[in-house]
Amino acid sequence: MDLYVGPDDITPDKDYKHVHKWIRNTILRLSGISIEGLVITPDLFKRHFHMAEFSSVHISSLFNPKDKQDVKLAFNLLKDIWSLPSMTATESLEKPFQSQIREAIRVYGQLCCHLVFPYVCIELSLSEQLEHLSTAAHLAFALYSYQNAGKQFMPTTLYVDIMLMVRNAYFCVAKSKVDDPDGEFWFILLGMDRLEILFEVANILTQHPEWQKTPRRLNLPSLDRNDNVISERVDHLNPKSWQGDVHTQAVSLQTCWKQGRKIIEVSYPFAKEVLTNADCNPDITLLSPFGTLLVRTPLDSDDVEDNHNLKSTSEESPDVMEGSRMVEDEAANAT
Repeated sequence: MDLYVGPDDITPDKDYKHVHKWIRNTILRLSGISIEGLVITPDLFKRHFHMAEFSSVHISSLFNPKDKQDVKLAFNLLKDIWSLPSMTATESLEKPFQSQIREAIRVYGQLCCHLVFPYVCIELSLSEQLEHLSTAAHLAFALYSYQNAGKQFMPTTLYVDIMLMVRNAYFCVAKSKVDDPDGEFWFILLGMDRLEILFEVANILTQHPEWQKTPRRLNLPSLDRNDNVISERVDHLNPKSWQGDVHTQAVSLQTCWKQGRKIIEVSYPFAKEVLTNADCNPDITLLSPFGTLLVRTPLDSDDVEDNHNLKSTSEESPDVMEGSRMVEDEAANAT
């Protein structure tokens, strides 16, 4: 993990809903996603959803290119990917290439799951949430680094945003442990959604939550540990409804971080090899997967994010490189 911080130990963050939407938008790109050397295009995703007997209407909705700011739609697609089962033994024998594709999709699905689950499964403890994010970070690093996939796996700025989001979550918990050792910390309070509490209207909504009419496309459902939807009410994902233990005192950040890496190494041999090789190069970190800090590396012409065209006129849309510039400043001050 990169330990760069700014004045007063400030760290940049990325709104988790923004990241979830951007992952969906990456899935929609025609060039596809490189996973362990296999390029998975939108058509291949659709084919495997059809093979899993998803309805044509449902699939068309998931891949609607005109709905790139819909948080719930992004959640639906990512959840469908991580829920996609392996092909049966008979199917794998009959269609070996499609079986390879399916397993590659399932690897990507696990990345999606570990990035989304900490924010929607209300039964998770704070330690479990951190483990999920560590797992996501190590898997993203392995996939981005494997065979120098880089931008072919995902846009560089999306990769950076994921790492900034994960890193900030760990730093925030660390600061909370120092500031209030007996306190609690809620991941769902990170990001942009909760800025509304700065306005006096929040006091009214606390007493009358039924008056809150947040647009449906900004909603996220809450899940239990078995992936079952508990509620799709917009007011359900809040500290009051969170059931897991979020006391910071019980959290060991180093243990959570190491456990996330262990999960990936046990599950994916290719990732273990990538991570082991990275340990041998002191210049390699999550933000420097090829030995150079990504925020200092100029983007190629074909690595320009599609997200510039996805900005909404009615919701948060921060400069996607703002956090990257902050990290670059932090790195410069540290050298």
